[in-house]
Amino acid sequence: MEKAFIIGTRDDRVPMASLAKGPRPVINQFELEKIRHSTGMVRCPGRKHNNPGKCSAALVESDQTIVTAVHCFFDEFQRWREPLSECTFSNFANPQNKIPLDFKSSHFFTTNPNLEPNNDRVVVRLSRKIEGARPFHIDFQPVREGEFLLVASIFQQGMVNPVPESEPVGQVCFNRMTHPASEKEGSLLIADCDSSFGGSGALVLTRRFGVLVAVGTLVAVSGDSMNYHPFDPVLNRSRILGFDSHHWARILSFVASSEQAAD
Repeated sequence: MEKAFIIGTRDDRVPMASLAKGPRPVINQFELEKIRHSTGMVRCPGRKHNNPGKCSAALVESDQTIVTAVHCFFDEFQRWREPLSECTFSNFANPQNKIPLDFKSSHFFTTNPNLEPNNDRVVVRLSRKIEGARPFHIDFQPVREGEFLLVASIFQQGMVNPVPESEPVGQVCFNRMTHPASEKEGSLLIADCDSSFGGSGALVLTRRFGVLVAVGTLVAVSGDSMNYHPFDPVLNRSRILGFDSHHWARILSFVASSEQAAD
């Protein structure tokens, strides 16, 4: 994502803290702190003469496991960023604590996100636990059409509303269409969320029985020629990989095996 993609007439991305204020806050202060502790940035080196990669990522089901988009580990020429051993994750609560990713303990749902965009997800174990982390639980129940979504991401390029890089970016948007999972691909949510460079890999939340849970990962947008135009399911929409039961089971299995190996 090299430029902003805005769906609708305005950029709705705001500082996450602002969503915890006002007469009808979207989240409470406890949830804001949980987002600050669980979400953050993956940084990876680029090849010589290329810019380093920065993507959103988040802790799920474990204080030592993050989920993000596979394409975050490729450069603009579709080559693996090298060396991957220098990729790190840091959350907003402690951005100076850059923790290396342990790719020996990872699961890529695809290694070719261009050919398999509906599997553009990776779960990676961190080399050490994040103290005080508050990972989000995954809810694999299908996301309904029109259901509320909350995107938690890092600082993104081209935002209209200024957001300090030290704070998470928040946006309220809605799922407009769900493509169910198949035997080969995960479920896909077609939504009206705005995004740009840095938004890939962002955790997508919704509220179930009053509790914020993880339901997907933002992976891509379209609409270069439709910027600031109404939502369109083909020309102007964001793509979110849902945490369907297949992905959820694989992630839980990965977390369990990683923790057992660590013990």
